[in-house]
Amino acid sequence: MTLLHTTALLYPQVSFPDDPGLSDLPNLFDADWVWNAYRGLAPTQAAVPSRFRIRQFAHGLGRTAIVRYEVEWAPDEYLPSELFAAKVNSEGPAEIFRYPDDPYLPGLIQAAHPETALRLVNDLLVAMRARRTGVELVRYRPTARAVLCHTVGKVKFFARVMRPDMLPSVLSACGVISKSDFVAPRLAGHWQKAALCGRRKFQAKTCAGTYSAVRLPTPINF
Repeated sequence: MTLLHTTALLYPQVSFPDDPGLSDLPNLFDADWVWNAYRGLAPTQAAVPSRFRIRQFAHGLGRTAIVRYEVEWAPDEYLPSELFAAKVNSEGPAEIFRYPDDPYLPGLIQAAHPETALRLVNDLLVAMRARRTGVELVRYRPTARAVLCHTVGKVKFFARVMRPDMLPSVLSACGVISKSDFVAPRLAGHWQKAALCGRRKFQAKTCAGTYSAVRLPTPINF
């Protein structure tokens, strides 16, 4: 099979001003470079993606830049989309990693797979009589944090996976909030090694929902 390199594989087509401190920054928006980076993660993948969609871009001027890509396939390939990220630094080679194998978030792999996610819920939060859990990715910022929704039966938990060095400050903030009158989801548990926080799904009325249910008085004509 002949693999074609074309700039149409990268969407959207974007360009940014030069960053003298990051000579590799243009690579993140070069279709051929992105394609070869993905091939390094999936060397046995025979199918060719229909395109790489840029989903997120984070840039620290002169220091680092990260792009999260979504791999999209042609409908007749019957393959699910997947995520991977590329990070370039002012020093050292580029880092390429595939979700959920994020080296900066050591707990993400366990939290992202249904079998291990159920084990985490049972061990750290509450024992549930179930064989597997549903896992939905809510938000993901490569190298920084991820939020996943774990569904076990009719119970939902939101798990926030973060860098281990961030966990103490998050737990401290949760302790302060729990003593205040501020209404917030209850922290259900955490795991120091993987930096996993679990919160029960928060049931509450939103301001928009409350106002929409209020019957406004008829305006008075003067």
